[in-house]
Amino acid sequence: MIFPNDIAYGELLGSGNGGIVKKAIHKQTGMPLAVKIINVYDKGKRHQLYNELGAMGQQDSPYLLKCYGAFFEEGSVRLVLEFMDCGSMETMINVLNELCG
Repeated sequence: MIFPNDIAYGELLGSGNGGIVKKAIHKQTGMPLAVKIINVYDKGKRHQLYNELGAMGQQDSPYLLKCYGAFFEEGSVRLVLEFMDCGSMETMINVLNELCG
């Protein structure tokens, strides 16, 4: 489990309908992380968050993004995720589509 004080936030990686994603470092281990920050005051985003947490909590596969935990801070829920050093999932899909034609 990763706690809020364990994280040092870095650059903004992206933003979208569900919130923003920031690069972070786990202070004790130096492990790179991605933290998805979702405003929970928006009803639609709360519903999306509920679905994401349910799906992530049930999966354990080397082919899926790992979720290391979630916590509430400053009016938002923060999902602590595995950092993908090859870009966003959208970027990967676009590259694969180009390669596979």
